[in-house]
Amino acid sequence: MASLNLTQEELKAVEQSRQRLSQLSHSIGSLRHDVLTSNPLPDLDSLQASADILQHNLRSLLEILAVHNDLFQRIAVHPSTNFPGRTQENILLQLLRKKPEPDVEAAMDEGREALARLASTTTTTTTAGTTSGQGGLRNGGTTKNHPAAAAELTAEQQRQQTAELESTWNAARDFCLDRIRQYAQDEDDDPYTEEEREIIGIANVRTGLRKPQYDPFADDDDDEDGEGGDGGDDDVMIVDRPPPPPAPGVATAPPEVEGTSLENLLRFSARGEFVPT
Repeated sequence: MASLNLTQEELKAVEQSRQRLSQLSHSIGSLRHDVLTSNPLPDLDSLQASADILQHNLRSLLEILAVHNDLFQRIAVHPSTNFPGRTQENILLQLLRKKPEPDVEAAMDEGREALARLASTTTTTTTAGTTSGQGGLRNGGTTKNHPAAAAELTAEQQRQQTAELESTWNAARDFCLDRIRQYAQDEDDDPYTEEEREIIGIANVRTGLRKPQYDPFADDDDDEDGEGGDGGDDDVMIVDRPPPPPAPGVATAPPEVEGTSLENLLRFSARGEFVPT
């Protein structure tokens, strides 16, 4: 180790990076194995736990790389003389590869593009809010020079959005209450629809009834008139009553039922013989 010209702290940083990479590789392999072998797929809690572990390992690795950035830029990896290069050639090529593989490089480019779009969108939104909200920043000032003002504007925009949303919900609530009150007072007891009243006309509505709709006040008036002794206009009600039961001493014949007899059914179920009637 002395030939590497590295201090103990630098060697410790290299070892920590190796351990984090090993943990990250193991976590990715475990998640891949679970997804490929599980049928059905693992539940959401298991996938979320695996994602949290991967995120923790990546964060730890990035922290180590950020702290020891100068160290990792000036050191180079060389295989030792006793490294089994013939049997472990694939590992050696992976370790000494200066550029990532094509699929990995494509994924890295997609990540960089997504980060650039996100950063540009955030910068545009913050700059627009700063320009519209603060007159002192209209001369081209950016959020980097005024972070406190940008944070204050963001909070003010959130308050305005919350107030607008509350106003919209309050207006909807007031309208619903007024409409429900109108229906309960004017439309609940109305047997006709608005189209029947205004377009067709109540007299032209075919309800299939000889009498008008039920009116409790009209019934009360009819009852009072009936009590006075005038019953000439009483309605005739026809009640469909069931026939009276037979006398106890009179035997009734059982009703005739189409089909085979009960005896034939029992014989067929017990012996498998069917005698047609």
